[in-house]
Amino acid sequence: MEEFNAMQVSFNTALRIFMKSPGADAAALIEQFNHLKRMRPTGTHGTHPHIVTVAHRFDPAGLSAVSPAYRILEVMRDVVLPIERYVHSFIVHGSYATQDFISSWSDVDTMIVLTDDVFNSAETLLRVQKTFLKAGLLCYWIDPLAHHQLSFMTELDLTWYPQSFLPLSSFEQGMLLLGQPRLQFMVRDDAIERKAIVERFAGRFKRKVAANDWSRTLYDWKNDLAHIFLLPSLLLQSAGIFVHKKDSFSEAERRFSDIDMRPIREATRIMRAWDTSNFVRYLPPRLMMRLPYKVASAAVRLTREPSRAALPAQDPSVVERLTREFNDLYTYAATP
Repeated sequence: MEEFNAMQVSFNTALRIFMKSPGADAAALIEQFNHLKRMRPTGTHGTHPHIVTVAHRFDPAGLSAVSPAYRILEVMRDVVLPIERYVHSFIVHGSYATQDFISSWSDVDTMIVLTDDVFNSAETLLRVQKTFLKAGLLCYWIDPLAHHQLSFMTELDLTWYPQSFLPLSSFEQGMLLLGQPRLQFMVRDDAIERKAIVERFAGRFKRKVAANDWSRTLYDWKNDLAHIFLLPSLLLQSAGIFVHKKDSFSEAERRFSDIDMRPIREATRIMRAWDTSNFVRYLPPRLMMRLPYKVASAAVRLTREPSRAALPAQDPSVVERLTREFNDLYTYAATP
């Protein structure tokens, strides 16, 4: 089963890359998917069932008054509507689902469950890819410093699901943009994947410290901070505890009292005072979605650049100190 699990992770990595890469090889991804489907372990041994009903429905009329971000999510939904038959569920999770976002900091987190029919032909897969390439650009209207766009999985993943993809609690507290609110998971053990994620993040900070490579732009600094905010969840997951990200810090502090969480508290203060100029929001989103992808993408890239290149508000010495402390925390977490 470990071999199949590795194949599943490899396919989902390939899917993520394909969905953001114009001109990628659709036939190769379909072949990889069909091979994965053939190799999926039979029966339910090694899994346990879990049914999730997404808590919130997207209500653009009510939410538009809360934040302009929800008007962007409405545009995103409308862009995807023509291919909704290939979307089992389109879920927004995280702070925009629970409405506890920080407007100057929060990006939009999604999980799109594609139907297996997407992989019936290259023509279908490319049509779906084209739609989501455009829809993904809308993430930058909400946060010009976002380090990801849309996230994907398949119906096949539901039948052999690792919570390292996304904890079930995030689905439960999510907001349904499109598709089915009810998801039936067969959850498998994913201890190997969870360990690999911690080791990958630890390696990231270790390399920065070894090279004296301290973030000099707002874009890179936000990426560092985003990685440290994931640590409480990862610590809990290493102990087999899966909670919503917003609850992870207090729970990790309670369970791991031997870990000095002061660097994460300081990072939280930086997050709450975060200030970013966003010139992307001056682009008319519905018009941009009507333009060819290359044109819309170039316009977004140009208007994002001032935000990406801006300097952190913190002194470089603070950035260096905190990066070293983040490295220490992740080194501890990655130590058996």
